[in-house]
Amino acid sequence: MLRAISDAVAAIAAHPQSGLQTSAGDIRVKILGRYRYKIFYSVGKDAIEIIHVRHAARRPWTGAEG
Repeated sequence: MLRAISDAVAAIAAHPQSGLQTSAGDIRVKILGRYRYKIFYSVGKDAIEIIHVRHAARRPWTGAEG
């Protein structure tokens, strides 16, 4: 599972716009199908910020919690 998350982060770094756009507009999400994790991130001018990693079975992330 950790390898899949690491690989997904590398894919985000290589292709930052490939994640799905969320309703938040500036936040994208990469979904890891096999392990059902979601990686929420934002793309800046010079950096990509991983905001949250969450298992899909948990209640939806609102951005308000840590």
